[in-house]
Amino acid sequence: AVYPDAYEKFKEIDPYNINDLSRKKNIVNKKDSNLFLYCLEGECVMKPYANLHLHSTHSDGVYSPAELVEVAKNEGYKALAITDHDTATAYPELKAACKAADMECVFGVEFTVKDPDSYHIVGFNFDPEYPEMKQYLHDMALRQTDNTKKCFELAKSKGDICDITWNEVLDFNPTVAWLCNDHVFKTMLHKGLVKQENYMDWFIKNFRAQRALFP
Repeated sequence: AVYPDAYEKFKEIDPYNINDLSRKKNIVNKKDSNLFLYCLEGECVMKPYANLHLHSTHSDGVYSPAELVEVAKNEGYKALAITDHDTATAYPELKAACKAADMECVFGVEFTVKDPDSYHIVGFNFDPEYPEMKQYLHDMALRQTDNTKKCFELAKSKGDICDITWNEVLDFNPTVAWLCNDHVFKTMLHKGLVKQENYMDWFIKNFRAQRALFP
């Protein structure tokens, strides 16, 4: 239950105002299934929590959007954002899964910045269909996928990746525009060519340093 009056009283407290410190002592925070219970002067308000930085199988995540919604629901979250790297292809699946689970769906993307420095920016609630943004996301996905393909082909030429073609990687990940080493490994895992416990050694040997060769 939500008690607006109590919430308004809670918002009125200024932690930097010495006159409010005694009132602040009466607040009790109790976390229960990702709801914070704020109690003030005998009244309480439940504050829902969201997970706003998750990656799915549409970039370098382990779980599909639907699986992430299921996990988040079981953990008690009330809203969810998938912030995949430089792609928004997970959003339709996320939106449908959130609706079925009665959760709020928050749109997000984690953008890669290379110039003038290398860092990431997480953006929320923008329009991925805006022409310039749509083209930017398309170009970033192509850039990542091309880099992955070149690393894959280099490893094949050296005999470090065998018995698999690039088309098989594409076929195994039909809804993914931003393909990375994880998608290659998952395809090989599906074919029985590798074991999960060998992932890090496989990654270091075939992709970690090689990515810089194909900027």
